[in-house]
Amino acid sequence: MRPPVRADKGTAVRHLLAEDGLQRALYAGDDSTDLDAFRALDGLELAVRVAVSSDEAPDGLVAGADVVVRSPLELLHLLRRL
Repeated sequence: MRPPVRADKGTAVRHLLAEDGLQRALYAGDDSTDLDAFRALDGLELAVRVAVSSDEAPDGLVAGADVVVRSPLELLHLLRRL
């Protein structure tokens, strides 16, 4: 469900990055609204898009990701390694 305003996770990500002048970001997501955030990272100096894959994951999530993990626990392990 989306609110009746021109805002999504992508606009939120762009705002947060611009607020601090950031050119590098890692974003992890598991649903269709995260695709907006993945696209918001386009043009950055360094962007890492992590898909948390599942049977319920939307089309395009895995294809739009740089890294794919199979569960939230696997994401936690990835973040700890970083």
